[in-house]
Amino acid sequence: MKYIRRIILSLLLVAIWFTMRSPGAGEAYARNIYPYVSAVLSRFSSLFPFSVGDCLIYGSIVGLLVCAIAGKCSWKTLAGRTVEYLLWVYVWFYMAWGLNYFRQDFFTRTQLPYAAYSADAFRSFLSAYTDALNASFVPV
Repeated sequence: MKYIRRIILSLLLVAIWFTMRSPGAGEAYARNIYPYVSAVLSRFSSLFPFSVGDCLIYGSIVGLLVCAIAGKCSWKTLAGRTVEYLLWVYVWFYMAWGLNYFRQDFFTRTQLPYAAYSADAFRSFLSAYTDALNASFVPV
């Protein structure tokens, strides 16, 4: 079982590293895989009134600490488990949402021309936005 787990981890790491270096693969992930991953994670986590991800992380850290304190495993085993755990957290982060950072840039995806930054245009936008926001105030 340990070898199967490590093979799966290795394959996921290779897939993540490939996707990080290929904007097309990142775009394919964001459009075709991520919506399903997100739906499953959201549906599952909505069953609980607390952060399931945090509980998994803290619970596994406590498990590693108990193993270390109880002396049930050698320092080599503990180091190996810690490294594997950190790699799974890495995979979890990128599969859950992190690969979305490696898509094509906004201007390429939307085929909009790049607009150069202008401090005057930005101040004008902020002023108009603030005025519109203030005008929308309704006393309750």
